[in-house]
Amino acid sequence: MNGNDDFVQPGNLYRNVMTEEAREHLVGNIVAHLSGAQKRIHLRQTALFFKADPDYGSRVAKGLGLDIKEVERLAKMTKEERAKATEK
Repeated sequence: MNGNDDFVQPGNLYRNVMTEEAREHLVGNIVAHLSGAQKRIHLRQTALFFKADPDYGSRVAKGLGLDIKEVERLAKMTKEERAKATEK
């Protein structure tokens, strides 16, 4: 099992099972709950959503006012690299 296997099932759920309305509610709830967190947490978590599905991560990034290119770059990193890149 490789590290990307953790993202296959949530990505399939987001893309293939959830309705557009359900996706909108999910993203809205995530943005509302993460809004009080530090930016480094926003970036780390949004990169994980992006790994599951680029649309998912992009919508959360937009809702949090993050640079999608930065989120995409972080999504390509290992967990350790991502943590180091977002230390501050």
